[in-house]
Amino acid sequence: MHAVAQVLTHDSLGLGEDGPTHQPVEHLASLRLIPHLDVWRPCDGLETAVASQSAVARPDGPSALMLSRQNLPQVHRDAILPPGVPTVAVEAGHRDGWYRYVGRDGEVIGLSDFGASAPASVLYEHFGITAAHVTETLVRVARPARGMPKTFQHAAVA
Repeated sequence: MHAVAQVLTHDSLGLGEDGPTHQPVEHLASLRLIPHLDVWRPCDGLETAVASQSAVARPDGPSALMLSRQNLPQVHRDAILPPGVPTVAVEAGHRDGWYRYVGRDGEVIGLSDFGASAPASVLYEHFGITAAHVTETLVRVARPARGMPKTFQHAAVA
């Protein structure tokens, strides 16, 4: 078998001013459902290099690299999703694929629908993909209400 690596762009809500036909928010979630397909969504140059090298070197199946057309910050991590640490996933695309990673006590910020057309900054605000909302969510997830199970905390905070 030969290595097969598909490279895709045009991947998120950040291209909102191009209109709903330029927001393929379902593609990333759909690709993640394909058995034996390694899906990479690198966040910076280092992760893109690792993903590219891994995809080309993979002898037993295809890979898809979802690259962004947006300007992304440089991000480096010492550990990824350590057990027992409250987790919040942020995706400028469909959020369903993240629930298995954040668990019952985590939260996902992202889209549950699509089709809105506006400048990216307006869309990010509309869908709650802002620093303020992410910070509020992180604080809520990290500090459950005292004496109340985490699963009931959201109603108490609202």
